[in-house]
Amino acid sequence: MASSQLSVSSCPGFSATAPINHLTGYRSLFAYNQNTDNRQLAPDNCLKRLLHKWSLFILAVLKPLGVWGVLGFAAVDAAFLGMPLDAIVTGYVWANPRQLLLYCAMAAAGSALGSIVWYVIGYKGGEVLLVRRIGEQRFNKIKASFERHEFLAIMLPSMLPPPTPFKLFVLSAGVAEMRFSHFLAAIFAGRFLRFVLLSFLVIRFGPGIVDFLGGILHHHLRTAIAVVAAASGSSSARAFPTQKVAPPVGVLTRLPGDDNQLALTIDDGASVAVVGAFADFCRDSGTRLTFFVNGANSSWSANAPALRPMVDSGQIQMGNHTWSHPDITRIGSASVADQIRRNADFLRNTYGVDGTPYFRPPYGRHTPTTDQIAADQGYTTITLWSGDIGDDVPISEAGLIAAAQKSFQPQQIVLGHANKPTITHCYTQLLDIIHSRNLQTVTLNDVFA
Repeated sequence: MASSQLSVSSCPGFSATAPINHLTGYRSLFAYNQNTDNRQLAPDNCLKRLLHKWSLFILAVLKPLGVWGVLGFAAVDAAFLGMPLDAIVTGYVWANPRQLLLYCAMAAAGSALGSIVWYVIGYKGGEVLLVRRIGEQRFNKIKASFERHEFLAIMLPSMLPPPTPFKLFVLSAGVAEMRFSHFLAAIFAGRFLRFVLLSFLVIRFGPGIVDFLGGILHHHLRTAIAVVAAASGSSSARAFPTQKVAPPVGVLTRLPGDDNQLALTIDDGASVAVVGAFADFCRDSGTRLTFFVNGANSSWSANAPALRPMVDSGQIQMGNHTWSHPDITRIGSASVADQIRRNADFLRNTYGVDGTPYFRPPYGRHTPTTDQIAADQGYTTITLWSGDIGDDVPISEAGLIAAAQKSFQPQQIVLGHANKPTITHCYTQLLDIIHSRNLQTVTLNDVFA
């Protein structure tokens, strides 16, 4: 096995072959990413370059130590900057399968030992840091979960691979003053189970399985982690107001009252992949939102099988945003009417709804004449917004999160877009903001009768 090649063509998403040598799991992780979907670990900015060099330096230092090197890798990963630990551990296992249990045990022990650093930080005064990071209300919920079932509260996160914010859970364990012996045992148990399972998969399918699973988790795990962390008393679990008000006739920019509701509204849908990612996000997290659809975009037809059940249940609402997104103040009245009518027909045929009475004019531009044309077709509420996440133009992830920090406030209608992939990388942070502020996501139909 040490000098052969393993075909993984039977596993979709793998490269055809993977060169096998010691730690090939780690090396092939770089090569595989370069040849597939551009999620390469090869750095594309200064920070990635530094992390890349850091990993290679530690690899060079600890590799000669053999099984003790595995313990060292895991300890460094847990105590300091993260390393591609799954690839490193399974690389050792791939090179010497007979030592599987030993390698996994050493890696689990190293993770437990390295985590002591963050446990001590939390124990000695990490509460202020944690409250600043996640908010006092969510901190109290996490602390209560440790008090009720402390072992599972740290074991389960330790079983999950990146991008799980594992150090955040470790810090929380210290703040909650979890019993030290239970703390070490929980991390060891969770990590050991994780490494054993992944090692068996690598032996069966080859090193490519590491990146294959990593790709899946990159798209879906972030949402799951945020949901699990906020599940206790989360805003999405609370009941909606029993008394609704009539939607306004005219312009709507924010929700009425002084409650803790947040109306996320997502426009356009120029990208099939981004709309699909939103469907996964809503399904996995339970987030409620309203799409303002341009039916000319194929994303709404392509993703209808995933979206339609959530539309039928009321979790997702559809609104009319015209057929092809023209500036309706610059076209004739007949063309405006046709844009609205054609989109309404598409919504009825595809999702069983027409979005009335909510109409959002493209670019937010409208006149009394266009308002009347919309009203004649049942769209009496011109739905604008009171906040946005800035993604109507190209924006960085940091910029989008900063805009969300500003806009995610009670009773706001927030504008976003399903056009560029940036937002799909920020779901966890967006959910963190929502839950830390005790906001309740709602559709417009949740609020208005």
